[in-house]
Amino acid sequence: MRAILHPVLLPFLLLGTTFAQAGDHVALVIGNSKYTHLADNRQLTSPTTDAQDVAAGLKALGYTLVTGAAVTDASKDTMLNATEAFAKAAQGAEGAVFYYSGHGVQVGEDNYLLPSDAPRLTGISVLKNRTVLLRDTVMVALEEAGARNKVIILDCCRDNPFAAQLETALAQVGKSVRTKSVGEISGYGPGFYLAFATSPGTTADDGNGHRNSPFTAALLRSLPTSASKDIDFFFRDVKKLLGQEQVSWTNHSLNDSFALAAASLAKTLPAPPAAEMLPPLAPAPSPAVMPTAPGPLPLPLPALPPGKELQHATAKEEITAARKARHAEDFQEAMNLLRTADLRVPNHPEILAEMALTYEAMGLQVKARSYWTQVSALGEAESGGYHQLAVSKLLLTEAASASPRPHSPTLPQRGYFDSREVFLGTAYAAYNSHSRRIVIRRAQSRLSETAHYRGIVDGDMGPTTQKAILDWQEWHGLEVTGRLDHGTLVSLQLTNIPESTPPASSRPAASPRSPSVTAPTPAPAPTSSSAPSSKSGKPEAARLSGMKKKFSL
Repeated sequence: MRAILHPVLLPFLLLGTTFAQAGDHVALVIGNSKYTHLADNRQLTSPTTDAQDVAAGLKALGYTLVTGAAVTDASKDTMLNATEAFAKAAQGAEGAVFYYSGHGVQVGEDNYLLPSDAPRLTGISVLKNRTVLLRDTVMVALEEAGARNKVIILDCCRDNPFAAQLETALAQVGKSVRTKSVGEISGYGPGFYLAFATSPGTTADDGNGHRNSPFTAALLRSLPTSASKDIDFFFRDVKKLLGQEQVSWTNHSLNDSFALAAASLAKTLPAPPAAEMLPPLAPAPSPAVMPTAPGPLPLPLPALPPGKELQHATAKEEITAARKARHAEDFQEAMNLLRTADLRVPNHPEILAEMALTYEAMGLQVKARSYWTQVSALGEAESGGYHQLAVSKLLLTEAASASPRPHSPTLPQRGYFDSREVFLGTAYAAYNSHSRRIVIRRAQSRLSETAHYRGIVDGDMGPTTQKAILDWQEWHGLEVTGRLDHGTLVSLQLTNIPESTPPASSRPAASPRSPSVTAPTPAPAPTSSSAPSSKSGKPEAARLSGMKKKFSL
């Protein structure tokens, strides 16, 4: 069948490879709402407008859209042509952003984006031949192109329209399809930043009639105010706007700090989209419910060699303000001030050390180590006492990673604390189970960001979550209790989370009962040794049958 090219691709294809020299920041934005072979109730409402608005936002940041505009309701051929053009334009680029909104499917560890002409997926061969494999089509192409910072943003955690067909077909060949959890991607090369609309094991919403999905709405609102921040801080701002019910998830292999917008573009960013175009976002948290402990007092400053002291007056003021912000645990403000100071006086040991200390306070030891390495590389003649401090820090982190695990606390026989036990001694212990689950889910997400946790972010305690808490406490010199105690919550920045009311759908409905009639006690449900069970003890099939099947990529 002859391929039909999407209209927005024609100008680029006519230009050939000369387009690759257009700029240092390139982007490809795709949004698929209409699917030819799906029923009306399986069509999506917001991906097309999601893509159009994100494309406009990236253009305003100075990105060159390789197709000239967002690609919407694209066939497989159109998506492949667009990604090929994207890879060519990304050769040697400083930043390359790929955004996709629409249906997607995960099988094993492979993630597939569904084009608008995707047929009924009756098996693995149809899936591979008629959809777009994210890793091979996009990620490998960007690696080969040599783009320095490669950002993948996926807003596709919606209903999987082919779940039942694939589960039946793939079971026959010993494979499984995940219809609910985010498809965590592992084994990718350096320089990638991955952002998903929701965390592993949880679901995200479509626009439900609004112009944008909740995730993309939060992303669009963050662009004008946060695009010049480090990309980690940008997506933390997105998380704050999303609220408690949907927690976005990120992972990365970046070598250096990267911001979506260069500092020179910060004053030219567009205003946030009109409020009526966006779905309502979660309200701001209520006042603090748990006191927070102040950060450590500033240490005496190391001495710099004569003539190497920081001379720039404004940069000195910014460093002083950053230290105060770090002490107050306003880490975002501290990093913003330090990055501005670094632009004024690049690679000064005092500024690099302050960045490392701030990342340490945030629990981001890998990033802190990278800055201590830079300070150490400057040598003692350039950095004086900061060099000695950096060497000491690097030796400590090496010793911490090599040291044997200290005596672990006594855990219950099942091997982990449950959701009430893990909060013993904190205000969260008295919260309802729904609210405790939210806090655990946020802890899992935070531990995942710092590579301590590799499981599903589902809000459930289990052996993997328990091990991550123990590892976090050991690595950060905390008392190894295995619980989310006050010190651990402070280090994870998880204080001040208010208790919330469970959604109506999760509360048991009251059943009227006549006082004169005693309801018989139901017989225990039959058990089967072959039926997998959830942590609650219910058979897995029964637990899943009541859930609205969602999928994510």
